[in-house]
Amino acid sequence: MQLKFIHRSEGYFVCRALKMLFLFETDRYYIVLGIVEEQIANFASERVNKMTDVENVYEHIVDFLGNETEKTLLLSGIADKEKHRSLLKALNAREKMKGLIYLIHTTKDGMKDFFRWAELYKVKVPNKYGQAMQLSNLTIFFDNLTTKNDGDKYDNCALDFMILWPIASVTKNKEEIQMLEEMTKRQRAKKIIYLTIKEPWCKPESLESIVDRVIKLDCENDAPEEYRRILTRYEEDRKRRNC
Repeated sequence: MQLKFIHRSEGYFVCRALKMLFLFETDRYYIVLGIVEEQIANFASERVNKMTDVENVYEHIVDFLGNETEKTLLLSGIADKEKHRSLLKALNAREKMKGLIYLIHTTKDGMKDFFRWAELYKVKVPNKYGQAMQLSNLTIFFDNLTTKNDGDKYDNCALDFMILWPIASVTKNKEEIQMLEEMTKRQRAKKIIYLTIKEPWCKPESLESIVDRVIKLDCENDAPEEYRRILTRYEEDRKRRNC
């Protein structure tokens, strides 16, 4: 029997065709199907290996946004600009989403600071909390959250997403972490993202137990020199402070 393989990205349809072709020839069907599935697996593995750190994380964020069983995400790692941009890009790709960026322990300047961490300096932010801004396909609102009080302001708002930022200020406070966990459980927002900055000085591991998924972006392969520079600086700083 002579086999002719078509493009591997069409593997799903190949498998279905083979199943129909060998419906009554069980042994031959499984042999050929096994070969096709191996080809598809190899192709998928090659694609993942060729992806950059940023591309890989972007795909994971897209997968989270499309997952109906997961609500909360911790997006961490030392690549701050790439983290922020990957998240905004993934949200924007879903089109016409409406969401809130909940600023934790910040002043009104936090609206500009959020985009500065993404190195998006020309973005025009609202004049005050509660005003909508448009960023491509996204409608974004800002507000300030104080973790000293258990706020319920947005409990009944059917938002597409809520970003809690910056998480650095609450990673060492168990009471504040518990408050955030309880607050996010009440939210009607479809997706809630805890977004970190200032790692490795900020260590967000204490939040991992309260989220459905953790995605980390360090860019150790994309930008190895910058990755090593940050870690070296952190170690030097830690030794200076005798930590």
